[in-house]
Amino acid sequence: MVGLMEVLTNMVKVNPNIIPDEIYLYKIFNRPEDGTNIYRIAYNNMGVVIDSQNRIIATPLELEYQGKFAIEDEISFSELPENHQCKLILRILRDKGISDYTLSKILQKYRRPKIFGDFEIMPEVKSSVIKHDNNFYLLLHLSHQIRSKKTLWELVGKNKEMLRDFLKEHRETILLRDIASEYKTVYKPSFERYSGDPNIIESHPDDVQHWYDYHLERYWNTPELKKEFYKKFGPVELDQPIILARPIKRHDKRDLVHLLPQFVVPVYNAEQLDANLASEILDYLKLAPDQRILLLSRLLNNIKANTNVIVPSLVKFRANVFDIDLNNVLQVRNTSNVTVTLAELKTSKTKLFTWMNSRKYPIILPYEVPKRLKEFQKIPVFIVLDSALPEDIQTFAKKEFTYLINSLQKSLSSWVDFPVLNIREKYIFTIDLTSDRDIVNLSIKLSYLMKNAELGLAFIATRTKLPNETFDEIKKRLFSINVISQVVNEETLYKRDRYNESRLNLYVRHNILFQVLSKLGVKYYVLKHRFSYDYIIGIDVTPMKLSHGYIGGSAVMFDSQGYIRKIIPVEIGEQSGESIDMKEFFKDMVVQFGKFGIELEGRRILIMRDGRITNDEEEGLAYISKLFNINITTFNIIKRPLLRIFTNSKLYLEIGDSIYLLPHRVKQSTGTPVPLKLSKKRVISKGNVEFQEITNEDIFEIFLLTELNYGSISADMKLPAPVHYAHKFVRALRKGWRIKEDLLAEGFLYFV
Repeated sequence: MVGLMEVLTNMVKVNPNIIPDEIYLYKIFNRPEDGTNIYRIAYNNMGVVIDSQNRIIATPLELEYQGKFAIEDEISFSELPENHQCKLILRILRDKGISDYTLSKILQKYRRPKIFGDFEIMPEVKSSVIKHDNNFYLLLHLSHQIRSKKTLWELVGKNKEMLRDFLKEHRETILLRDIASEYKTVYKPSFERYSGDPNIIESHPDDVQHWYDYHLERYWNTPELKKEFYKKFGPVELDQPIILARPIKRHDKRDLVHLLPQFVVPVYNAEQLDANLASEILDYLKLAPDQRILLLSRLLNNIKANTNVIVPSLVKFRANVFDIDLNNVLQVRNTSNVTVTLAELKTSKTKLFTWMNSRKYPIILPYEVPKRLKEFQKIPVFIVLDSALPEDIQTFAKKEFTYLINSLQKSLSSWVDFPVLNIREKYIFTIDLTSDRDIVNLSIKLSYLMKNAELGLAFIATRTKLPNETFDEIKKRLFSINVISQVVNEETLYKRDRYNESRLNLYVRHNILFQVLSKLGVKYYVLKHRFSYDYIIGIDVTPMKLSHGYIGGSAVMFDSQGYIRKIIPVEIGEQSGESIDMKEFFKDMVVQFGKFGIELEGRRILIMRDGRITNDEEEGLAYISKLFNINITTFNIIKRPLLRIFTNSKLYLEIGDSIYLLPHRVKQSTGTPVPLKLSKKRVISKGNVEFQEITNEDIFEIFLLTELNYGSISADMKLPAPVHYAHKFVRALRKGWRIKEDLLAEGFLYFV
């Protein structure tokens, strides 16, 4: 099933000479008057916090601190837990000039910051330390941050009321970065829970002056730096308020920090930007493996010239390559209604529908058509054309959509129970898709035309760069009247068949058909593999009403053959952040699945979510395991670790106590595939939690789950399907995209 190969990574070996022999453990009894917390005390003494509750730090130095403290112990470096060893090595490296801030400055010599409209793309280095086979490695990840060209104070015209309004308007998405500090910490402003007003301190010029001077003396403390500081930020603006905020990834999120609008800039992800601009930026952000290797080599050469604390060459590791033909494990049905693999039919996943166009190819029928879909006699099919499209493209889209609908109807209804796809001339509309009035009027007309129909389908032809807000709004309107939509943009409509310009490219046609069928709940294939669990459940949560802390969740259930059985929304009530109360989550989940006759009691279940399982969640899982006699297995699954593997093969490698799984390939000419990080396998039974090693079978089964992509006929998935669809569904809930729950229960993937 697997072969071996050596792969290059973005890691370098740390020189063992920098590892200290002895470590001092200190207990800190109080905080100095300036409010410096225990993490700052540890940092100032080249140390790390090893027990925040008991206020104990570890450092190779004798402590310099004016508050009260006592030495707890003196131990060897090897006696520290491994995670604290890695943190301490990273802290020592930073003290020797290898900090993220310094490395980012060097990187920007070779990859300059780039301006896109009102935004600036800043190349950065993110680093961490990993221990493997008793050696330490520095991991160097090249990334980018999208941020405003202007400071927040400039954006609001240096007006306090406009600042307050700006923060309140963007409270769901606003994140801030202090660019007068050398740290890359991103902060979330604090808001009043019910009013939604930002927590800011006004009319305290002495405090403003204090924080202005603090930044100047701490981070810009040479004549050259001071000159750069004044050029960049100007003199202190004493009338600016102070923003209270929390770091989004930091040790103690309860501690509020003070931010000056004069020093902070909003930071963004591409999804928050205009679609046109986002597309340009995302293209720029893609770095092919050879580009990353070249930039890292230049970075390492610069480090080599200044220090000998690392071995300045990228490290290779031996990886396990998946040697498997997936056509041997994907099952469909033939014309005798017998389950067969694609390999047995001598075809592949990308050719599922070629039989609809040519008799030379074998007929491939879906593994299962939902019972609910079979009950529909007719499904009205609407065609919506964006008036901004050229007339010839509108005409082409209308003809092509009609052809696809008729082709699907004619082909499938001859072999399986399939409703009539009812399309008429009066079901075709041309509207301005950027007009709220047109969208509302369209939904009213469609609602009337639906009459007694329980489900409708709409093909929508749009301009290429339709604003995200418009896209979300029209989807929401149609879902509210139980019309599932398939959007095809202008760029796609120009992808024509090379043998027949009057038709869409064959792959594009088949991909549209595949997506439409998935949205209608049709599962064209399942896995020829029996998982070692009765059910596999992907879960996700999202804040729904931030002012009240309401959390919405989702659970997507697959059976032991990788078939989607149920999709359910889970309402959790008031929570804080995404660390959910698993007791409440699972109580509701068990009830929801029970409504459909699925009993979880006494079952073996694999539960997956994107991210680390917190201590609170682990306790909740243990509680549920005991209460319902459920045997639960779960892993930490991190979808964006810092490690990069410079290859385009499907493989995995073990580094330290983690598995890095690369289940997908990147088909674009640029971009580097990002592995999944798997760690901390927990097996929970009768309330007891046991940590176990991740086995080859575990890795293979997670790999197989990434192959169940019902949103594309060819694209690979990065996340296991249960996690991917739970994430997609919970995002749909957040946007207000809802359809009937009985359709969800049959696995209608309306949100893909």
